[in-house]
Amino acid sequence: MAGRLLGPAGLGRVFLGFSVYLLIVNLQRRLVTEPLLSATSALELEERSRTTSPGLTMCLGLGSLCTAVVLMLGVTIHGFAGRGLLLVVPWIIPTLVQDYWRNVLFRDRRASASAVNDGVWLIWMILTLPVVWLWPSDAVVMAWWGAGASAGALWGVFQTRAAPSLPAQAWRLFRRGVWPFGRWNASAGIVASVGSQLATFAVAGILGAAALGGLRAATVVFAPLSLIAPALELPGLPAMVRANASGEGKKLAMALSLIAVIASAAFFVVIFLGAWRILPFLFGGSFARYRDLVWPIGASQMLYAAEVGLLLLIKTQQRGRVLLLAQAVTSVVGLVLAVVLALEFGLIGAAWTGAIEALVFMSFLSLAVWRSPGTRHRPLEQPSP
Repeated sequence: MAGRLLGPAGLGRVFLGFSVYLLIVNLQRRLVTEPLLSATSALELEERSRTTSPGLTMCLGLGSLCTAVVLMLGVTIHGFAGRGLLLVVPWIIPTLVQDYWRNVLFRDRRASASAVNDGVWLIWMILTLPVVWLWPSDAVVMAWWGAGASAGALWGVFQTRAAPSLPAQAWRLFRRGVWPFGRWNASAGIVASVGSQLATFAVAGILGAAALGGLRAATVVFAPLSLIAPALELPGLPAMVRANASGEGKKLAMALSLIAVIASAAFFVVIFLGAWRILPFLFGGSFARYRDLVWPIGASQMLYAAEVGLLLLIKTQQRGRVLLLAQAVTSVVGLVLAVVLALEFGLIGAAWTGAIEALVFMSFLSLAVWRSPGTRHRPLEQPSP
């Protein structure tokens, strides 16, 4: 909608704000959600349920801190970047809470309830679509999206009947069950997010906001992993924890990666046969010139698909140092290539950076899984009554 109503430059501003959301939600997943799921997914239902409220308190605390930081940066930085930061400020906490509910519901084997929660978000956006058409602006588009997340966050409270716990209880769970792996996992996520955002700012600085908007639009249309990866990762991490505990982790990892690759390949067969025309159809005729981005985006998507199962197994085994090393090398390579290729070959060159990054990261993960010691999992340390 931002691309359709606001053009490439407007989409670039909205995408910058959305990128900040992705950075923060990825931090929450790495620091809180994934370590919590890795430690609790193999527990009995009653034991798992006792960790839901403390986890919610962790999310609210992290969301409040991130909101303050982004607001300060948005007020301090002027122009294109500052505007993008301020767009997302009101919606950080509700989007983090909604993402937490989605993961917890899958952990508790309530997959349909998790889908319903996302459905509430979507239904809200469908019902309020006329508002965006009548008053098109970057703030309205972002509020349209963020209010839908708020609806999902409130619906999750109804679904789980969970309320925030006392901070002391959340701190004990964080220190004993989340922090040992979360610190490494979060560090890897921060390196990945910072590297990605630096590359985004570099591309925007070299090629302009319109090129950034065009790249975002092409990624939306030509990136099937935005659908495939969550379909495998959300139920996949709890399932991987249980499979790894029984010695079947590597087998499930290979199966999930194979499914992701096959699904991505089928998608790109359709795209190459002519479905790329959906890009100008959805976003407008001004985006037709970005259709050649299908080739670098397609290559990167196939490589990222091959990582899906491998990454879940590494997280299940809580091998945080491996993740951090792999991500640090990949991010440095990606940032350097983004600048060099954007200067030398323009937007097409910048887009090929993603494929090279994916290849480097997949190589690290493959080596780590091949050298894996087998079943390796640290369960949640249960405090004595």
